[in-house]
Amino acid sequence: MNKITEMMEFVGGRRKLIDQARFIENNTQAGHDGKIRISWIQVNSDIKKIDCDVSSIPELCRLEGVEDSRAKQLRLIESVKQWKSEVGDCDWICRYYDDILGRLEAGKSVTEAEEDMRFKCINAITRIKEPVWERVFSAKVFKDSKKFEKCYRQKMVSILTKYSPYYEKDMEDYDTEGEEDDAKEDKKKSGLEILKMHGIMSYAQTMEWKGPLSYRIDDTCVIDTSKQIYGTIINTQTLEHASPVSLAGCKRIMTIENKANYESM
Repeated sequence: MNKITEMMEFVGGRRKLIDQARFIENNTQAGHDGKIRISWIQVNSDIKKIDCDVSSIPELCRLEGVEDSRAKQLRLIESVKQWKSEVGDCDWICRYYDDILGRLEAGKSVTEAEEDMRFKCINAITRIKEPVWERVFSAKVFKDSKKFEKCYRQKMVSILTKYSPYYEKDMEDYDTEGEEDDAKEDKKKSGLEILKMHGIMSYAQTMEWKGPLSYRIDDTCVIDTSKQIYGTIINTQTLEHASPVSLAGCKRIMTIENKANYESM
């Protein structure tokens, strides 16, 4: 009787449950075939027990306009297999898809399997041949330059952290040195470095200093930053192609723990 009580609460009361039971018993194939059997009491005005054969579930789902959970699981398995087929023989991403398929085939609920844009995004990452700015990548994949950063960056970082061959334990962004621990942790979580390893560059990756550093980009002329008395900022690409030349007249190098103190000093 406890189960009947739960069913009554679920459908909205005793009267609705009785009406639904009569309809199913008299107007469905499952009711006519005895796959759904209702034990009536008190001259068919109350229900003692409802027996339901598993094979009747698809018909009940159609009546309610919902997807049969088994059919949904099979649909998701085929969908994931299709996304996997697009990445060819890329080992690390195939392991990601195989893990999802393993859980689906075991009958487990896998919410990420229902998000096609997640798969579209990770597959696009595997096809990156040359470094691309994060917002350019986002515009290409989502037709929205900020959607990757807002909705998918952390999802991709989670996948890459677990499956990428480039990921190393405690990997953090190279621009965290001298920052407070909380700031470092935030940047670790942002995953900018592992994204960079896969060709997605972030505008947030910069190096900033004040002082008489001279450096050269590739084989170009020497750039003397001592004339930039209010500070110098270079981005990721510059940092990768630059090499220090001298620190003429510099007696001390200081690292400042956060941006506010850096600016005030």
